Amino acid sequence: GAYLEFNGAVEQPASRNADPLADTGGHTLFVSPGLQLIPLPNWAIEASFQLPVVRELRGVQLGPDWALAIGARAVFYLLGG
Repeated sequence: GAYLEFNGAVEQPASRNADPLADTGGHTLFVSPGLQLIPLPNWAIEASFQLPVVRELRGVQLGPDWALAIGARAVFYLLGG
């Protein structure tokens, strides 16, 4: 089925000798429409196309125009589910 999610990335500034470096770090928020396929019980394969809606980067640096996330999930029942 189809889904829509929000996800993001937060990066701390890089440092050298405990001093933060300029033009590093920041955060990005994505809106991500995606598709999920359930080929077997308790298994899912999914892919989403991530589009940035908020980009707050420190200084001058390249930011993502888009991203693609592909993954698989498995459900394990620990208590007899």
